[in-house]
Amino acid sequence: MAQAIVKELINEIQRLANRVSPSERSRALEALDRAVRKYAMRIPWKSLKRTEEFITDGTRFMVFPDRVAKVIELADKTEQGRIGPEAHFIENYGPTYLSDVAGRPSVWRESGIVPIIAVPSSDTTLTLTASQSEVFDVEIYGRVRDASESGSALELYDVRETVAIVSDAAVQTVNSYVDVRAISKDRSTDAFLHVVDDISGKVVSRVMPQDASPAYRRIEFNVIPGAGRVVLVEYFTPPDRIDSELQALDPAINIDYLVWAGVGDLHWILNETQNAQVAWGKADEILAQEANKERTFGENPESITPDFTYFDLEDV
Repeated sequence: MAQAIVKELINEIQRLANRVSPSERSRALEALDRAVRKYAMRIPWKSLKRTEEFITDGTRFMVFPDRVAKVIELADKTEQGRIGPEAHFIENYGPTYLSDVAGRPSVWRESGIVPIIAVPSSDTTLTLTASQSEVFDVEIYGRVRDASESGSALELYDVRETVAIVSDAAVQTVNSYVDVRAISKDRSTDAFLHVVDDISGKVVSRVMPQDASPAYRRIEFNVIPGAGRVVLVEYFTPPDRIDSELQALDPAINIDYLVWAGVGDLHWILNETQNAQVAWGKADEILAQEANKERTFGENPESITPDFTYFDLEDV
C-alpha cells in the first residue's frame, strides 16, 4: 500500500465534513493526529516496536517513560528468565503477592497510568518550570498529610492546587504531597513543563507542549524485585505527532479509518455533536474490522488491544 500524504487526507476530511475553508485546516490536522494515535493504541504496527532495558527500583512497581505506550513482553536479564503477563494475581499468586515477598518476579500485570515517574520518598513540595517564557495554569491533584490527625483515618486527604506559570521562572507548590494523582495544563503550550520533587531534586514528570497532562505506563510484579534488577522490555512506542501537511503516514494504517475518525473529531471540535457521532460510528466499524483481521491473520495478534480497556479512556 502506498504511503498517504497528510495533505491529501486533510483535503478529504474537510470535504466530508463540509468544512473546506483554509481556517479549518489546522483543526483538521489536529483531528488527524488524534486519529493516528488512537489507531496506534488499538492496532500498533511493526515499526513502532522497540526493545530496551530498564532497572527495577526496589518497589513492586515499574513505571516507564512516556516513550512506552504499550508493554508487550518482559524478561529478567539478571537471572535469564521470562516474566509472563498475568491478570489474576490474588487468584493465582495470593500467598506470595499478599505477603509482599521479595525475590525474582515471574509474572506482571498492567497497573494503570500515573502522572509521575516516581512516588516521593517523603512529603514534598513540587517545583514547576516552563522551558520558555509563557503564561498558563497547571492544576495539581494529590494527597497531603494533616500532621494533627496522625494515626487516624483523617491523616491523609486529597487536594487540588492551581499553580500559575507566568514566565520561565520556577514556581513551587503551596502543598507538600505524599502522592500525586494528576497534573494538567489548562491549554496547549509551546513550552515543556518540568516538575521536580524538591526532596530528591529530580524531575519526576514532564508535560509535552502539545499534551494536557503526563501519562506514564505502570506495571506491577507478583513479588518485590530488589533494586538494580535488569529487565528487558519489548514495547510499542507512540507514533510521531502529525504536525505537518507534508508528512507521510505508515502504510500499515487504514486510511478510511483515519478519514472518518478525523471527520468525527473535526465535527466535535466545532461542537457538531450529532455529526461527530455518525462519523465516529463509521470509523469504529472500520477499526473493529481491522482489529479482527489482525487478530485472525496478523503476525502479532496478542498486540491487539480489546474494544474496551483503559487505553480507550485516554486523551490520546
